[in-house]
Amino acid sequence: MQRALIVNADEFGLTEGINEGIAEVHSRGIVTSTTMVANLWAFDHAVRLSRRYPDLAVGVHLNLTHGTPILPPERVHTLVDHNGLFFRRRPFLKRLILGTISMIQVYEEFRAQIDKVIGAGITPSHIDSHESVYMYPELFFKVVTTIAGIYRLPIRLQQERMDRASFASRAAYRGYVESEAFWKNHVMYALARRYRMRLRRQGIKTTDHFLSTFYCLRRYPRDLKGGLGRDLRELDPGTTELMVHPGFSDSRLESMLDGGPVAARWREEEARVLVDRDLQALLDKQGVERINYRALGATA
Repeated sequence: MQRALIVNADEFGLTEGINEGIAEVHSRGIVTSTTMVANLWAFDHAVRLSRRYPDLAVGVHLNLTHGTPILPPERVHTLVDHNGLFFRRRPFLKRLILGTISMIQVYEEFRAQIDKVIGAGITPSHIDSHESVYMYPELFFKVVTTIAGIYRLPIRLQQERMDRASFASRAAYRGYVESEAFWKNHVMYALARRYRMRLRRQGIKTTDHFLSTFYCLRRYPRDLKGGLGRDLRELDPGTTELMVHPGFSDSRLESMLDGGPVAARWREEEARVLVDRDLQALLDKQGVERINYRALGATA
């Protein structure tokens, strides 16, 4: 079985610097796909850039935890605070667990975000989610799979292996085990296994495997290029998505990210690595086909 790779850059539309970074790593590097945030201020800029790069597949990065909704706040009042802003991830998940989030309002807001992308002249290639909130079971089963079926769109499944053998050192693995990410990844992995069977029954497409630069850096601290090289050499047969977050930093991005200037600088490091010719040569040598989400096709 051959190996194919989708490299998807998240958060197209977040800031102009993110947009320019994604365009750069697509035109000069290995990125083949992106997902657009429809409700943030650099949306129009991202739409204009997408027209310059027709080979860049553009999906929708469904968002419930950053910025303002597409719909009027009164129509999605369970999703927003008194300022009309989405709750951030932790308070959103807390409200989701307590049952105070309306699934009908989530459904309507998600459809409004997809429709805004379509209205801009873009045919979406797939859907994923900002901060992975759509992996919560009730939301995934009641809203996400329904929407994927209506729009005939593939879905990202975040199912990333993080076994001891994949870490560069014992210290790196110990740091991971002692972090919040350990439990988050185990939960996500278990959920994704369950979801994969559901998607197969419904005829909704997804990739066979998943990787991310975020967990790559946990496995190989301070060596993103080397870690990616090892991951790409060891791709399993089938189709793998590599989730990345490249971009160019500015004061707006630094103020938005939870990690501030440090997190913004890592976006620039990803942009630098993803255009590295050694990685491109490695994929060519390994015979890995670079595709985007359009290649997965629609639902059956």
